[in-house]
This record gives sequence, structure tokens and C-alpha cells, in this order.
Amino acid sequence: MLALIVRLKSLWMARRYLARLVRLFLDNRVSLGLKVATVAAACAILSPFDLIGDIPLVGVVDDVALLSLLAMLFVRLCPPEVRAEYFGEARRRSPKNVTP
Repeated sequence: MLALIVRLKSLWMARRYLARLVRLFLDNRVSLGLKVATVAAACAILSPFDLIGDIPLVGVVDDVALLSLLAMLFVRLCPPEVRAEYFGEARRRSPKNVTP
């Protein structure tokens, strides 16, 4: 029963992440070049003509893993203030000099 709850929670979190990712992708403050590169990479991953063949015994899972990595890279390359708005990250500030 606990495993079912963990799986449902994971699916719910993945759905929320995907919704935030789509909203971030549609935001005008994210550069067009980053969006085009992301779409081109996703098309290359999902293309039936694999540039890098499927890993044996893994099949489609490698495509899902590559898409996940692509999504994380897209989020990481977005402007920090926009990313913080969508993903609720605390802004990282440089430490202040507190010496007297």
C-alpha cells in the first residue's frame, strides 16, 4: 500500500513539474533561441531515426531519461528570476562582507 502511495505522489509531482515547465516555456522572457534549441533536441530524441541507437534491454526508457535531462537543462538555462518565479526557488545572493 505504501508503494502505491509513493507512486501516486511521484506521478502528481511529475504532473506539477510538467505544468510549470510548459508555463516557463511559454513565457516571453525566456529567449527564443533556447526554446528553438530545446524543441530541436526534443525532436532529435523522439525521432524514429535514432542518431544514437536505443540501449539494449532499456528500450523507450532511455528516451524518457534524455527528455528528463533536456527539461532539467532547459530550466537551468532560463533566466534565474524567471525560473524562481515558476519554481519558487530562493534567489541566491552573494554573501555580504560582514567584517568590521
